[in-house]
Formats: sequence, structure tokens, C-alpha cells
Amino acid sequence: MSRPTRQLVAVGAGHAHLHLAEQASALAQRGIRLTLIDPGAFWYSGLATGMLGGQYTADEDTLDPQPLVEPTGQFIRGRVTSIDLQRRHVMLDDEKQVPFDRLSFNVGSEVATHGIVGTEHAWTVKPIENLSRLRSHLEHRLTGDRPLRVTVVGGGATGCEIAANLLGLARRLSTTLQLHVFSSAARLMPDAPAGASRRMTCVLTRYGALFELRTRIAAIQPDCVRDDAGRRWPSDLTVLATGLKPPTWLASLGLPLGERGGLQVGPSLQSPADPHVFGVGDCIDFEPRPLPPLGVFGVRQAPILLHNLIASFEDSPLQPYRPQRRWLSILNLGDDTALARWGSFYAHGRWCMRWKNRLDQKFLKRYRVK
Repeated sequence: MSRPTRQLVAVGAGHAHLHLAEQASALAQRGIRLTLIDPGAFWYSGLATGMLGGQYTADEDTLDPQPLVEPTGQFIRGRVTSIDLQRRHVMLDDEKQVPFDRLSFNVGSEVATHGIVGTEHAWTVKPIENLSRLRSHLEHRLTGDRPLRVTVVGGGATGCEIAANLLGLARRLSTTLQLHVFSSAARLMPDAPAGASRRMTCVLTRYGALFELRTRIAAIQPDCVRDDAGRRWPSDLTVLATGLKPPTWLASLGLPLGERGGLQVGPSLQSPADPHVFGVGDCIDFEPRPLPPLGVFGVRQAPILLHNLIASFEDSPLQPYRPQRRWLSILNLGDDTALARWGSFYAHGRWCMRWKNRLDQKFLKRYRVK
């Protein structure tokens, strides 16, 4: 006699949930049916800035998770609006109810605006598809006689990578733009080694970028940005790259949140409110220690999540997730070079870009079903 099917619902097609989708058949063999819920395609953060800079197409930066899940599981295009922990179902935006025995969240992040007024006048770096739309927008606007004045708010790794690829896009279109990077820190990429910060500053300066450091932007208007000292800086187009935070809608689910507003999870990636609920990636607050919002953590969490979900169904011991203290980060600089970082070490060159491209293509190839 076959055992009854148990329902695993995965909300969000993030890095870790792609791994679950790849294992849908293996889960089905254990009597676990996977349902993956997401509004659309998976956009890969590793190629996102290169897509903005014209190096990759939108199709190259996306994959469809549905073929990964089916036919042993199911894929539902939709958004979760609420959960009922007592009756064990999630409610979708079309009012459909989806039952679950185990529930996992991997829904990414959004831009932290830090109280900036007028963010509706800016382009944000998340969701990633915004960068595809921004590229199309710029391809139409970078044709006038006057160089477009572009402002990037945020001088961290993401802001610098965005700035580099905006300049790269202009070069690919054989035009120019006036690019201004604003940062409240004393140097670009303040969390990076000083040498890496200097190298990034040198590259951006070579291509014409200007910098305003120790300057906090307080408001964005259609034709300018204003700092907290009241100064006005003309801007035809503003991009917000001011850091990431968990999606605000998570607060409506009734699950405990951490200091950053992410789903609170412990070492086993379970919610302290309900051992049947798990969370991974940028949308969590990992209680042992804060984690940066980087895809590498979701990738490393994936096998632990898979093991613990199966173990929770089978009453087996769960494994703790132990995040790495150092990780590889490679920034695409829009000129066929990249800046690689590993702890206190860094390197810059074309070989770094070739290395990054191999890693990115390997990841996408693994989960792209033709």
C-alpha cells in the first residue's frame, strides 16, 4: 500500500528553492509533493548588472522554474497574500488556497530606502527585472545631444557595479552620460579591503564617474536629488542602490520577524513559531548571526534546507546550517574586467571576468531545462 502524499509548498523561486525544484522527483519518491509558487521567471542576480550594461540579454538572465518542478510537482504562478497556520494553507492573490504540511519561504529582498523621500521618482535595483526595463529605457534616452545626467545613490558593492555597467552601456551605445555616485560613507565599498575600494574608484574615475562621499541623499525629485544639507543636485535619472532588506509584506504573515524585518529562523532554518515553516535566502533573519543579502548564502543553504525538510517529514534529526565566514564576490565592471574579493584578498582583471562568467553560466545551466 502506497503511503499518502505529503504537501511541501515552497514560496518564491529563489536560489535555494531552485534546488528543491531540481529534486522534485526525488521528493516524490519519498511521498512528498512539491508545489512551487512564484509570480514568474527566476532572474539571476549574478548576470543582472551585466544585463544592464548590455553584455547579456534578459533571456540569458532568466530561467523558467516550471519545467524543473513538473510533472512530479506543480508550479503555480501567483503571490502568497496570507497563511493559516492552524488549517495549514496559504492564500494566493487570486483567492486560491493551497494546502501544506511543510512551508518554506525564499522570496528574496527589496531595496532599503532608509527614509528617502520621493523614491517613486527613482529606479530601484530590485526586483532584478527593473534593470532590464532600465536598460531599455536608457537605450531610448541615450540618443540626445546633451549627455544624460544619471545619479546612483549608494556607494556599496551593488551601487558601484551598477555605476560601472551604466557607463559600460553608454560606451556600447557609442554615447556618453554624466554619472554621479553618492555615498554617506568616507569611501566607496566601505566594507571591502581598502585596496579594492581604491581600485573600484580608479576604474569608475577612468570612465568619467564623479563622487560625492559623506553625503546622504534625503529626497529624490524628477529632475534632481537633494542631500540632507538641503543642496540640490541635478539628475535626469536616479538609481537607488542603498542596500537590501527583506520584503515588507512578510510582516503581514503573522510569523515572528527579526531585527531586519526578515522571517526569524534558527540554525535548522525553521521558524521558532512553527517547526513546519522554514525560510532561506535574503528574506530571513538568521538568529545565530546576521547574514549579508547575497545569493551565495541561499546556494549554501539549499542542501541543508532539502535535508531538513525531508527529515522533518520522517522524524529524523535535522542538520544545523553553518554559514561560511568568508565568501567569493566578483563584481562585473562593465569593461570585460571584474573585481574579485575573498575575505581580505582581492584581484582585478579580465581573467576575473572570465572566472565570474564560468561560475554564472554553470549555475544557470544546472537549472535551465531546454
